[in-house]
Amino acid sequence: MEMAKIFGQMCHKNQYQMRPHMRVKFLLGLDHLYERRDKHFGNGRLSRNLFENSIRLMANRIVKIPEITVEQLPVLESTDLEFEKIPNEVFEDLKNESKLRFHIECPHCNFAKDVSQKFLGQSVRCPKCNQDFTIDWGLPRIEKDEL
Repeated sequence: MEMAKIFGQMCHKNQYQMRPHMRVKFLLGLDHLYERRDKHFGNGRLSRNLFENSIRLMANRIVKIPEITVEQLPVLESTDLEFEKIPNEVFEDLKNESKLRFHIECPHCNFAKDVSQKFLGQSVRCPKCNQDFTIDWGLPRIEKDEL
């Protein structure tokens, strides 16, 4: 989760916005990398490299848009994010929104809940303490089909 926060801070500092699918892809990729980490796994360097590569990919994408708007310039799409050496199957759950949930906690009272990806990046009100907060990130939870 720390790497996601670092990535988010870089986006915020440089005035970039992330589409929800971008956040989901980022979290799925990080989760995959974290599960297979070794002693050389580094938070800041990986987040910075992913951010810088995303900006390059975004620039290559928007240069092809004939009539770009000011609103399109600072927006990172899921296609602007590439993870090296991660199989495409890791991102299959991007297509199945009903199975993919994210575990979040209220920063005020630690109330925890699994929510759908549509809430990522959104401001919400905690049902327990009634405080508002933004769901920037969450831990991926994939619901398995029952046999």
